[in-house]
Amino acid sequence: MFSHLSRHTVDPSVLSREEQELFADALYQAHARTFDGVSRDAFARYVVFAPAHRTRILVVSDRSGVFRGYTAFHVYLATFGGKAYGIVRMEAGVDPALRRKALSVPFVIRELVRTLLRHRDRKLLFVASFVHPSAYVIFDRCAPDLWPRRGVPTPPEVSAMLPQLAALFGMEPAATPGTYRIGWITRASRPPRELSPSARFFIEHNPSYTSGDGLLTIVPIDLGRFVRGLATLLRNRVRRALAPQRRRVPDKSARLE
Repeated sequence: MFSHLSRHTVDPSVLSREEQELFADALYQAHARTFDGVSRDAFARYVVFAPAHRTRILVVSDRSGVFRGYTAFHVYLATFGGKAYGIVRMEAGVDPALRRKALSVPFVIRELVRTLLRHRDRKLLFVASFVHPSAYVIFDRCAPDLWPRRGVPTPPEVSAMLPQLAALFGMEPAATPGTYRIGWITRASRPPRELSPSARFFIEHNPSYTSGDGLLTIVPIDLGRFVRGLATLLRNRVRRALAPQRRRVPDKSARLE
């Protein structure tokens, strides 16, 4: 559908206020094709004007310059229990026709490597508020460690940190423990026809995700975990790329003629 796409990275801090507002307008139009439930101003505060130590936003545009997708990468610096942390947060939205192209993967890898190198003196965490099972499933497949996770007890220190992280980012608790009112509602969202165990776990722990509730999730980041997670991601991509070829091979045992 979109044969000519371009990608560029924006640092909102180097833009003038007028440029920031225009950028937020264009970004919100791309966001609104994927999500409902969040006003333009709330979106701009959350993504473009986030009070982070570092923010970079990848923008995917079509040949006419219309934004068709984005991925925002933020790094926050904080202290919990006397320990210094670097907290990574991300938001992403992409036109439905482009969801399987993984256009943001090189950008995310680059930003993660930069964060690992710049903040070697801090414990790094990726903190997410997943509002759809598909996003949770991707991380559950690739991350060596992730909490909460099916069949894995959450460490007590992580459980104690969750409400502190929620307070840091101004999250309002939702009805189900561990979930928070995010407000981002995926358009045309519905449970997959076949639920994987991790998708089932997500829905059980966040039954109101279709109303915009997010499951607060912690993924620790270090060099070893990053390498293992990247290797798993690449293996999964190769496996998916080869799957259609395997399906095209005729199954003679199933022929009826």
